[in-house]
Amino acid sequence: MSKRKAWQLLGTVAVMALFLTACSTAEIVPGYQAESLWDYIVLPLSNFIVFLGDFTGNYGWGVIIATIIIRIVLVPLDIWTQKSQQGMQKVQPLIKEIQEKYKESTDPQAQQKQQYELMQVMQQHGVNPLGGCLSSIVMLLVQMPILMAFYQAIIRTPVLKTGTFYYLELGNPDPYYILPIVATVLMLASTLLMMPKDQRSPKNNPMALSMYLMPVMFLFVMLNLPSALSLYLFTGNLFMLVRQLIFKFVLRK
Repeated sequence: MSKRKAWQLLGTVAVMALFLTACSTAEIVPGYQAESLWDYIVLPLSNFIVFLGDFTGNYGWGVIIATIIIRIVLVPLDIWTQKSQQGMQKVQPLIKEIQEKYKESTDPQAQQKQQYELMQVMQQHGVNPLGGCLSSIVMLLVQMPILMAFYQAIIRTPVLKTGTFYYLELGNPDPYYILPIVATVLMLASTLLMMPKDQRSPKNNPMALSMYLMPVMFLFVMLNLPSALSLYLFTGNLFMLVRQLIFKFVLRK
């Protein structure tokens, strides 16, 4: 992914966030009926979190359990994304060799030969040149509506908005910024674990820049968001880190 595409991806996330948070603000109370297509996502999620909160005795645990269930459902998509990115990272040295080989050539035939050799490398290793970028976009397009649905479910559901979880008031930001900071650290740890050491520098991997910027962007956003949403991101990032550790050190042995 080029730097330009990386910035476009970040811009897409920001625009989607602004769009979704501008949706309906009607309170979700018993008997509430969906008023828009977006409500058909927010309403079931709100009811599910409330059900889990009533079952466990605390709405914070309801957020945590709902997050884990969603992350389990998304595991196949997570694995596809990771494998696509790892496939591109695996052939990067070979791609650089071919590009270095033809970098001084301006002959159209030489350029065609370069493209042919690049395609041969991709085919031999079973790598789709668009796979890494496509999988990342799909993952974002799936996760962002879920994130915004959690946000709306919290701020629009009175029992969730006024609920507490240890020192947290679920409808208000974390007063000590603990969850946002820890969630960001977990996201960065997952990013570093997913990338080979030689691909962690933006100089070697343009995509690395966007992957580092994403957690930082979320940190500044989370500082002013309801702590229930920070709890969702903390739980989701912890789940992702554990899954990656299992995938890397256990299942691949």
